[in-house]
Amino acid sequence: MEQLITIQENLTKIGNYIKGLFNAAKEEIFEDGIESQFSISLIKVIERHEEAALEVITNLIINESVNAEVASEALRWIGDMRHEPTHENRLNLLEQSLNCSSIKVRDGAVLGLSFLDDPRAIDSIKEAMKRENSKLL
Repeated sequence: MEQLITIQENLTKIGNYIKGLFNAAKEEIFEDGIESQFSISLIKVIERHEEAALEVITNLIINESVNAEVASEALRWIGDMRHEPTHENRLNLLEQSLNCSSIKVRDGAVLGLSFLDDPRAIDSIKEAMKRENSKLL
């Protein structure tokens, strides 16, 4: 029982840390392809906490409870990072993000999927293109 409490405490700490990263990033100015304090910290927390970190990030982005610009930036870097143990979870997050209401988030998801370079994402991208109603296409 004590071990279960410790695991839950760690998950809560990871979740609070990641929420703090996303909140602080609202003040950052992002430049395409340039690392930021947010992207560096995000990649480190994913590499360290793997599935637990990605579960928190997925919930924040899919539930649209974070700033769309920050979510988009996160998705780009999540696709671009090279970390094999989290590849499947990152792929799933990126594919799910194609259904978000924000065009910025969907754009970040597409870019992240292109950086991930996984042929399994092709069908998800094709389906998302059929649903896309943005005049930017």
